[in-house]
Amino acid sequence: MGESALRAQLESRLEDLRPPKEEMARPRLRRGVLRFICETVSRLKYGQVIIYVQDGEIIQIDTTEKVRFSQCSKRVEGEAAGVR
Repeated sequence: MGESALRAQLESRLEDLRPPKEEMARPRLRRGVLRFICETVSRLKYGQVIIYVQDGEIIQIDTTEKVRFSQCSKRVEGEAAGVR
């Protein structure tokens, strides 16, 4: 089998695996979800926002916020608590 015939066969199989365009639609945003995401991101200094999508719809949003302390702050707080 020639290279062009093999390429055509692979492309045909890939096309069969692709979902129809209507299934590839963007996630549907319920009212206020985009605003919630933007507000959540703007409040974070360090952290992450994870958006879970199922069947083209946002079903869950997880937020993890990290609070960072300088080495000096850790030492002072530890000494105040009796930790050395």
